[in-house]
Amino acid sequence: MRHVDGTNVLDPAALLTTYKAEAVLVAPAEGFEYALERQNKPIQLLINATNAQRAQQVNAYVSQILARVAASHGYLLGELPRLALDTRILFNPQMSTAAFMVPALLVMTSFIILMIVGSMAITKEKEMGTMEKLISSPASTADILLGKVLPYFFIGIGVVTLMLCIGVLGFGIAYRGTVWQFFLNGIALAACALSVATLISTIANTQQQAMMGGVLILLPAILLSGVFFPVANIPEGFRWLCYLNPLMYACTNFRNIILKGGDYSFFWQYFSVLLGMALVLAATAYKNFKAKLN
Repeated sequence: MRHVDGTNVLDPAALLTTYKAEAVLVAPAEGFEYALERQNKPIQLLINATNAQRAQQVNAYVSQILARVAASHGYLLGELPRLALDTRILFNPQMSTAAFMVPALLVMTSFIILMIVGSMAITKEKEMGTMEKLISSPASTADILLGKVLPYFFIGIGVVTLMLCIGVLGFGIAYRGTVWQFFLNGIALAACALSVATLISTIANTQQQAMMGGVLILLPAILLSGVFFPVANIPEGFRWLCYLNPLMYACTNFRNIILKGGDYSFFWQYFSVLLGMALVLAATAYKNFKAKLN
């Protein structure tokens, strides 16, 4: 996109795709003043509607600001500001709440199942006394750990796939991304969840302890993930915790893939952070698990 004089400006669609803006005003080539003077040259308003409720609030808020600016400069039509506003709803034209919630539920469901069930399954071996048999077997620590977590890993991939099918076929959500992006993000999310589950199992001695430990982690993780409300609305004193939360990166990236088509630069940025967290958590879980076996 360029100004009339040929200078470069940021692409408004790219600002919305990469979450750098929630709404962008695009003036005609003649400028805002000309658009206010003549109604046949509307001002275009582009809104990110992945969150339908917030998009409605943004639309009303921007419209009020433009009306006040027009009135303050004397561009009135009778008692009302003379204003032509062309609003375009992007990424969720139907303003459907399901489009916003399905990626969130996808992340929550898979993470809850993998972390709670995975930690309880490993702890059950300790509780029943069968872990000693595994220790005395020729299998290495890596073999034992992989044998315990791999079945749940594939269950997690199946859960995210099922939730996506329900969203697309049941709620009519338009899937705009690529399949490989979806599964790469799902693999990193599953790795994070199972690593946390393994960490919990090295601390807990009973299944009840593992379940309670999972609940204590889940509640703040969900609230600080942007699943139900934007991270920008979280108080600044707690907002920094969101950037240590793998759920935040997974949920934001799934929304980017499903609703926005998976902008590559944004996808790789968030996937790299999520993968890095998965590797750190997996290394820590392996170290603690090996120490417990020894």
